Amino acid sequence: MNPVRVDGEAALSGRTATAAVSARGTTAPGGAEGAAAARAWLALAESARADGDLDTASTAAIAGIDALGDTYVQPDGSVEDSSRLRLRAADAATDPAHRATLRTRTLEDRLVMFGWRHADKGVAFDPPVGGSEDDGVGA
Repeated sequence: MNPVRVDGEAALSGRTATAAVSARGTTAPGGAEGAAAARAWLALAESARADGDLDTASTAAIAGIDALGDTYVQPDGSVEDSSRLRLRAADAATDPAHRATLRTRTLEDRLVMFGWRHADKGVAFDPPVGGSEDDGVGA
């Protein structure tokens, strides 16, 4: 059986990115559309940050966080989530590089938690979260 795939895209300040979430089965897990869009926003944020476009990186990371919403949260509260504190620290940061890094890493961590929440469905991201071949989630 082929995995179900949900595509996402992001565009900001002349930059574009695409990504996907795939899962085993015949239906995507709840929140997959937002997760695919969030992964695309993360790719855009990482690219912008690497190019030194820190305002675009920060804005893209926030757009990804908004797209993902709370679909990454474990319903039983079994995973500690300190990402809200990290976002507050980013809001207070005066250094644009530090702010962009905090926001980008928060989005990345939340995507990993989305994968953990739906591990029973073999969720995987394309591109992988963290930029490695093994994104730490999925089958």
